[in-house]
Amino acid sequence: MRKKTSLLILLIFISCNYKEIKVKSEASKLLDLTDFLKESKKTNKLKIDVINFFELELSEESLIGKVDKALFFKDKLAVLDARISSSVTFFNDSGKYLSKIYREGNGPGYYGFLNDMDIDSLGQVHLLDLKASKILVFDSTNQPVKTKKFGFKTEKFAMVGEQEYLFDQGFRRNQALVESGTVEDDCRVFHLDFRKNKLKGYFKYTNAVEDAEGFTLPTSNQLYKSGNIVHYIKPFEYGIFSFDNNENVGSSYKCNI
Repeated sequence: MRKKTSLLILLIFISCNYKEIKVKSEASKLLDLTDFLKESKKTNKLKIDVINFFELELSEESLIGKVDKALFFKDKLAVLDARISSSVTFFNDSGKYLSKIYREGNGPGYYGFLNDMDIDSLGQVHLLDLKASKILVFDSTNQPVKTKKFGFKTEKFAMVGEQEYLFDQGFRRNQALVESGTVEDDCRVFHLDFRKNKLKGYFKYTNAVEDAEGFTLPTSNQLYKSGNIVHYIKPFEYGIFSFDNNENVGSSYKCNI
């Protein structure tokens, strides 16, 4: 018997200016959220421009334990369930089940610990294998076509170009990269260009949490993409930073809450 579940997807897009190559917090714009929160408390509602509501048709072969990430490409929705079913399930824009990627295992074309997902301009799905430190690329028929190994620990990623990736380290320190001279500092974010085999780090780890300016809003993912622009929410700071595929990095916004 088929069942249906509901998925609420809320997308908020912020337009940003990019002027600085180096990250400079003083170049950021202030997001004044005080009035917004006061108004929300009065009406008990949030002012949202667009809400897309989908009823996903599920069968025994398309069950989803948890929605860890959901991405659209053209008229197709990809839903990542990293932990429970360790798979990516595809639906059309009406919520009808289409297909699934499930390649848990060892060896070429398989992942051992699925943790994140992105989709490139060709509609190919890129999956992060946390255990093996690699990206698996799947074509439109859900077949593995490429494997990209990067050899360092990471939590999340987002594409800023066809061969360029941003990796969010979370709290997975990569001191070995510093000791080997691959990067100068142990950083939170790495920009990797596979074409140039170039690795660059941003946001050096600090030893004292009290040096930070505040605490970030609770989130399981610090990377959010819009086109070829990736926004990064830095832990322990009320800031939103932006990256593009020309290695331009800017401190776009700071919040006053």
